[in-house]
Amino acid sequence: MMLASIMLGMASSAVFDIHPLHGLFVAACLSLSSTPLVSRFLESSNTSDVGYASPLMGILVVQDVQLGALIAIMPLLCLQTASGVAFHKLLKGGIILCITLILLLLMCRIISLLVVDRLFRLLNSFLNKKESILIGAIAVCLFFAWVSDQLGVSIELGCFLAGLAISSRGQSLAHDIRELIEPVRNFLMCYFFSSAGFHIFPTFLLSECRMLVSVTLLVVGGKLLLAVLVVGLFQGYRMSHTWIIATGLAQVSEFSIVLGSRARRLRIVTREVYLVILSVSVLSLLLAPLLWKVAVNGVSSFHLFSLRWHSKHQKPKPRTLPS
Repeated sequence: MMLASIMLGMASSAVFDIHPLHGLFVAACLSLSSTPLVSRFLESSNTSDVGYASPLMGILVVQDVQLGALIAIMPLLCLQTASGVAFHKLLKGGIILCITLILLLLMCRIISLLVVDRLFRLLNSFLNKKESILIGAIAVCLFFAWVSDQLGVSIELGCFLAGLAISSRGQSLAHDIRELIEPVRNFLMCYFFSSAGFHIFPTFLLSECRMLVSVTLLVVGGKLLLAVLVVGLFQGYRMSHTWIIATGLAQVSEFSIVLGSRARRLRIVTREVYLVILSVSVLSLLLAPLLWKVAVNGVSSFHLFSLRWHSKHQKPKPRTLPS
């Protein structure tokens, strides 16, 4: 889906005479969907049908991996936007970036195997408290973030790799840490969106309201139709599951705000493009709960109607008399 979105973004940039790099980056940002939001939808859903939950979360996990790759290549995109940069400098920057990423992945893998497991075993054996496990998890995240920052890669990628290293140690450990950070996560999520709101100016919203609403509806509708096409035709899921999966993907992730902010600092995109990404992301997230409710309730009502229709029009089987 991300590849198809990027291709559409490149085609749109060629049609509207936009810089190809801007079109590529904006399409990659808008193709991401929110994993925490969909997880909350699935937790609060009253349906017992899990036929669409596993493929939906699988797609979101793959998008999170693509997010890490997109964060990693942003320094190379920064070189591309600089004027007067020769091809050999871009090639040199790409090779250095690939070597740095390989070293980072190897280092994280070694630390995960030799240090992380022993650290949590030591904390569990000596202290035997969940709070000590939480402190250990925070220490691992800070260490991975520091390592990625020292290697010239983004801190976000280091935190992402830290989460992978902790989850690879077992589902029980990840479940305990997830329960402990639940209140803090909700608080930080509120702080994140409130801080994102500081960058949205009411004058910009009022002056560009029609354009922002049109772009948001176009992005949400395009992602919905693209997800139906990809999931329904190429994956072969049932149409009811396809529509729910597509509805879960028809919003823009909150991490696109982080990507847009970092791209603005690196001068990959302009301030106006960043404000458009920010506004469209927030508007799509506000629209997502309504779309999810409509999709789930619509599928449930359709199933109930089809069952009643089949039971009403089904011919009764003739009874056979015992011989």
